[in-house]
Amino acid sequence: MARRSDGSCAMCGKDRTQLTKLILGVHGGICPDCVHICNETVNGPDESRTDGATFPFIETGQCVMCGKPENGPPYTRLLHGARGEICLACLDLCNDILNSEPVSPNGS
Repeated sequence: MARRSDGSCAMCGKDRTQLTKLILGVHGGICPDCVHICNETVNGPDESRTDGATFPFIETGQCVMCGKPENGPPYTRLLHGARGEICLACLDLCNDILNSEPVSPNGS
């Protein structure tokens, strides 16, 4: 079984000191920027972004958020990052978490 992350984003590799938020799962976490990039990979690019960053899909691996192994169909595919993967179900949960957070008065 994989060990829990040291507090870095499994997708981009940034550590906690470089992040304002980190959504933690069973074996790791993902930052809001990477959630956004994963969304673009799944849904198409956001016109406001110019870096073109994406995460490739893979069909086998283990989601860092829920810990479930993915073995191809009938399971969902995984998005592969620098230090781990995230399944589409957990990506949806991360979106729910980020969309439910109140916006602070300074807009962040």
